[in-house]
Amino acid sequence: MDEAILQKLLRKYANRFRGKTGRVSLRPDIPRLKLLDAIGQFAHEVQDESSALLLFDDTFFRNTSNGILVTRDAMYGRGRGSVRFSWDFLNQRDLELHGAHLYIDGTFVMSFRHLKPLERANILDFARDVQALYLGRPVPSLERRGREGGPGLPADDLERELLGGAAPPGGPGPGLPQGGAAPAEPRGRARPRGPPRPSRWRTDAHDHA
Repeated sequence: MDEAILQKLLRKYANRFRGKTGRVSLRPDIPRLKLLDAIGQFAHEVQDESSALLLFDDTFFRNTSNGILVTRDAMYGRGRGSVRFSWDFLNQRDLELHGAHLYIDGTFVMSFRHLKPLERANILDFARDVQALYLGRPVPSLERRGREGGPGLPADDLERELLGGAAPPGGPGPGLPQGGAAPAEPRGRARPRGPPRPSRWRTDAHDHA
């Protein structure tokens, strides 16, 4: 892995998250106790603490029992009410974000609870960038920056990340919390509507049946 490019990525994403919720920390500023909690809760496979690159805490009390940990070779996570999961960079499975819901290969794995849409997209962008670096491929966000001539995501890519699209076939998997909301409909798509409700002042026989 090219360490110079990795350091560039860490600086770039640290700027993206600076001054936000404080729930996302990147190397070298990941609190060690929170990292150890995350490893113990949902990233048991991590043997080397120094491999941690990004930690997201998705808990109300900030005890890191749920969240996401990105290392040099994988992404680990767990959402409230769901089982822990991992995304091995060598496996190259599809990683998709639909609203607040995260899917791997079309299977629901967790829902984000404490981040805005842009911050969710940035976490996944970071994971994809590190995966590309790990596999020796062009880094997506650096490639986009070169084409656009400046920092950040092009508007069409950003909109695609935030709006996602329809949920993958089959809908949320068994890990979706009971009563959890379905992924949000993309903008511009009309929601199905039921029959019009009768006027509250209507007093014909049908209203008294």
